[in-house]
Amino acid sequence: MLRKLMKYEFKGNGKILLPFYGLILLLAVITKIFNGINIHKFSSLGEVAMGIVVFSYGLTMMSVMLLTAFLIVQRFSKTVYGEEGYLTHTLPVKSRDIIVSKTVSAIAWIALSGIVAIISVIIIGYNPQMLKDLAVAWEYWKTEIGRSAVREMLMILGNMTGLSILAIISGILMIYMSISIGQLFKKKLLGSIAAFLGVSFIVSTITGIIGNSPIMDMMENMVTTYDPTSLMNGMNHIMLIFGVFYIIKIAVYYFITNYLMTKKLNLE
Repeated sequence: MLRKLMKYEFKGNGKILLPFYGLILLLAVITKIFNGINIHKFSSLGEVAMGIVVFSYGLTMMSVMLLTAFLIVQRFSKTVYGEEGYLTHTLPVKSRDIIVSKTVSAIAWIALSGIVAIISVIIIGYNPQMLKDLAVAWEYWKTEIGRSAVREMLMILGNMTGLSILAIISGILMIYMSISIGQLFKKKLLGSIAAFLGVSFIVSTITGIIGNSPIMDMMENMVTTYDPTSLMNGMNHIMLIFGVFYIIKIAVYYFITNYLMTKKLNLE
């Protein structure tokens, strides 16, 4: 059933987002072609055409990012506590399956939006020399900072990727929890916004406490060193601390959301 829920989520969002992804890539290709033939140098009409394409590309890119965020919020609110809530909660599934399916779907669409954005930028800026320049730069870095530092740098990139994923999951579940708290009130939207602001304040306060802790001071001293290996090692430790903090937040947001959906469901 979890697989069916995820399939339903992907279909629902895909009908809206996939055409926008295609439009972004199409505009990127057109921009690349226009740049290649220097259309803006032909005439004033060419400049106008180039301006329209670039503006449309930027506008579509921004719209997709905003639309992805809006759909994540809107679909959870509508299908769990809104018009479709009665249907959702009559399905033979547990609340945890609903939360997991919507979270996985949200992560996938956020990731896909980022991938499409990166591909479009590569299309616009690509030239045959690009890969050779990257290879030369990589060899230079290995020579300059040493192989041990390279390993630390790769670890940093891996940790940054993991930390980014945890941050996305945490943000999504925080929104879901805020919506779940908001549905307890008569004015659900205002309740959700108030809950989100309240939770944000609490999290910011705790983050500030962690940032000013003696452990973080010790890590920051490692980061301020001029030794590349110690610098990167300190950064990895800092990211590990925040990674644990994100995992704790994810667990708290999930269990509160699951509890409210199971014990305090209000569809009125």
